Formats: sequence, structure tokens, C-alpha cells
Amino acid sequence: MQSIGPLPTSWKNMETIALRKPGKPDYSYPAAHQPIVLSSGHTWLYNTAKTEQVGMMAEKHNILSNNHYSGCPGCSTTDAVHFIVKVTKDTWRKDLVAIAITPGCQRGLLKHGC
Repeated sequence: MQSIGPLPTSWKNMETIALRKPGKPDYSYPAAHQPIVLSSGHTWLYNTAKTEQVGMMAEKHNILSNNHYSGCPGCSTTDAVHFIVKVTKDTWRKDLVAIAITPGCQRGLLKHGC
């Protein structure tokens, strides 16, 4: 997909609103809200097409590592969990300790959680 030149101004109009997550005890914390982006369908369609193009190019040129699961077609959370279990068990079989650092898993780290 080639660049289509400047996008129409109406395609660039987006609005972000913050919805309160139900059941949160204190709405003064940012984690108690969920941001939602509202935009025209044209922008969504264009961004989806560009995302698909970038994904195909990354696969074609082998840019992603073999254990990259996020956003890859045909790669599910289950595949990632199976990989983690395999690596952990292989490490244990060598009488070593397996430690996993998972960025983005903040729910257990925040006092008030998400």
C-alpha cells in the first residue's frame, strides 16, 4: 500500500474520552478510567490497512524474533503461555532457576490496581 498523500482533515479528527471503570473505590486514580478514542471510520480503515502492511513486511524480512507473539496472526495467548512453560521446564531440568520479568503486568504492582 503506497502513501495516498495528505489525509483529509476530517480523517484526522479524533476525540479521546475517559470512561469510569465500574466498581472502582476511588476515581481520583487514572487506573480507574478507560480511555476510548473516537474517530471516523475512514481513519480506522486506513490505520488497519497500514498495520497489516507493516506486519506483512516484518514477517517477510524476518524482523521479529521467534518468540514474539503480540499481534501476530495465528499467534495466541495460549501459544505464548506454552512457550513460557516450555522454557521454564527446560530451565528446571538443567537445575537452574527460571525468572520471568513481564512488562505491562502492573495490576499486581499498583496499590489501587486497574
